[in-house]
Amino acid sequence: MSEQLPVNPSKWDVAARLEKVENKTIHNIDLTSASTIQLEQYLMLRVARIPHDTEFRPNVAISPIAHRTRGQLKRVEEGVRKLTFETPTKPPSTPVLKPELEHDEVTPETPPEKRSYGPQELLDLNFPRTKDEQIVNTALIDFLNAFTIHMNVQSHWTLYRKPFVANFRSASFEARTDGCLEDGGPKTFAIVEVKPMVRFKQSNRISMQEAAEIVAWIKCEPDPDDFTSGCGLRILISQDRHEIYLTFAEYDANYIRYLNNTLGKDEKPGFLTLHVFGPWDTTRAGDVKQLGSILLAIALRAQEDART
Repeated sequence: MSEQLPVNPSKWDVAARLEKVENKTIHNIDLTSASTIQLEQYLMLRVARIPHDTEFRPNVAISPIAHRTRGQLKRVEEGVRKLTFETPTKPPSTPVLKPELEHDEVTPETPPEKRSYGPQELLDLNFPRTKDEQIVNTALIDFLNAFTIHMNVQSHWTLYRKPFVANFRSASFEARTDGCLEDGGPKTFAIVEVKPMVRFKQSNRISMQEAAEIVAWIKCEPDPDDFTSGCGLRILISQDRHEIYLTFAEYDANYIRYLNNTLGKDEKPGFLTLHVFGPWDTTRAGDVKQLGSILLAIALRAQEDART
C-alpha cells in the first residue's frame, strides 16, 4: 500500500471498502505476526494513525490515571526544560568556540516537521541503513536510561524483547517488542520498536507493525474493569536509524469489547487512535534536549502508576 494509512474513521471506511473487508472483523480473518502484518489485518485492528509534529502537549501525551499525576508531571517537564545538561568546568584561558550545533540562540534549528530529506539519492547517501538493528536498539535503550539513571526511579528501560500474543476468536498473532519500560513486575509501562533505516523508506510497513504491537499489548495486559477511555496510557518509543518517534494510544471501552468479541448488538466497535509525534533527530542538541524532558516525564509517570 503506497497511500497514507487511514487517519480517521471516514478514511478507514474508504480503505476497508477498497480492500473489500468492510464486513469482516479481526475475529474471522487469518492472522500473521506483527512483523509480517498485511493491510487486511491492519484494517481489522481498526487503527486511525494521526501524525503530529514534535510540539509536545502534556494533556495528550502523558494523560495519567490520576489527576494529581498530570499536575506533577507537568511541573516536572517544565522544570526539566530549564535544566542545562552541560557539566560545569573551569573556564579555559583561551576562549573556545562552541560547535555550531550548540548555537541554538544564534542560529535556531529548523523545526523537525519542516525538515526535508531531499532527493532519494541524497537520502541513500546521507542516511545509509545501519549495519545491525541491534546497534540502534542498544543505543536507544542506553539513551532512555540516561535520563533516569541518577534518580531514585524504580522503573527502567530494558533490551528484553517482550513477547505479546493476541488471541482472537479464530486465530492469534504474536508481537515481539525491541524493549520495554518496566519495574521488575509483570506490568509494562511502555514498549520499544527500532529499525535500522529511516522511516521514510518503509513508513507503512513500520507503522502497521507498531500498531499490531500495541494491540497485542492491550490484549495481553488488559486495562482495569472500570476502564472507560484513555489517551497516553499505552506509549510506544520507536527509533528509526537516528530519529525517534513517540506514539500515544487512545481508545475506549467499546474498542476493548471489539477486541474481546463482546460488543453488544447496538454498540459500535470504536477505533484505536495512534497519536504519533516526531521525528526528533538524535544528532541535534535541540531535539535531544526537548525530547529528554518528555522521556523523563514518561518514566516518572510510570513510577507513579506502579504505586497505584
